[in-house]
Amino acid sequence: MNTTITSREELLLAKIAGQDVSLGTMTPPVASSLKEKLLLDIATRLDGIATNAGAAPSAASATAAGVVKMAANVSEAAGEAPTAAEFKALLDALIAAGIMAAPAAQAGNGEG
Repeated sequence: MNTTITSREELLLAKIAGQDVSLGTMTPPVASSLKEKLLLDIATRLDGIATNAGAAPSAASATAAGVVKMAANVSEAAGEAPTAAEFKALLDALIAAGIMAAPAAQAGNGEG
């Protein structure tokens, strides 16, 4: 279906509706009303979502939120206080899942 786009507003509404239209004639897009500004913002955000749709999510780091794996199950402590081995098992599970950073010696810096 060929639709004739006659205004920026129609172009933005078509883009938001998922029609295969180009915003290229509006480079840089300029909105003259609040309504057009909101539509342009939505269209721009939808373009960003579509562009990144196939991208793998980024891993979490010490400074950026991201995706982490579920940690392996670690058995509860057998006694009243966890042993060093039980505590190490918990730390290892958190590190393997990416929930906690590895100590520098384990992170591959050549120490240890």
